[in-house]
Amino acid sequence: MAGPRLRAIRSRVLWRALLIVTAIGRRIPLPVGQFLGRAMGRLAWHVVRRERNKALRNVGIAFPEWDEAKRRETVRAMLRHFGMSLFEIAWLWNMNVPTRDRHTTFEGAEEMLKLIDEGRNVVIFTAHCGNWEWLTVAIGLFGRPTRVLQRERDESQMNHYITAFRARAGVRSIDRGAPSSAREMIQSARSGGIMAFLIDQNIRT
Repeated sequence: MAGPRLRAIRSRVLWRALLIVTAIGRRIPLPVGQFLGRAMGRLAWHVVRRERNKALRNVGIAFPEWDEAKRRETVRAMLRHFGMSLFEIAWLWNMNVPTRDRHTTFEGAEEMLKLIDEGRNVVIFTAHCGNWEWLTVAIGLFGRPTRVLQRERDESQMNHYITAFRARAGVRSIDRGAPSSAREMIQSARSGGIMAFLIDQNIRT
């Protein structure tokens, strides 16, 4: 495990990198940002060797029947996708309803919106993979009360960034460890709207 000083340095580096990516991503077309993100992911394969090797070990545990070539290609694809998602998040600060509808396809949303408009509460469970922040913003732009239960990040600046990012689309983030989290969840159920969870998060707290 990295010591406090190393974690603090790493946190500052990641925060500044995120600010740079955000500044670029908000000013370029989405396809250009996705291209740059995939290129950054390809570069990461050669640069972040520790994380690459950790991912290869984990994929090997999950899929012992896969050969080395398939494991390596899977991790390469994961890094490309992660880089692309990072630039998509930067671009999402620009998303409004018209741009959302050009880039996003919904199936079955009408029934969900009908229930909410009748004063019902809808609970959404989604996988902790892919660009779930895109889903958060896209659903928030429907204009219905939306809350997301989240694990607080260790980096306060990163936590504020994500919380403000979601709030711009009308989505409130509930920190799962906050003293008020249970009360906010109950209020959400009573008032109607959307409560969203990432399915693999430990929510026993």
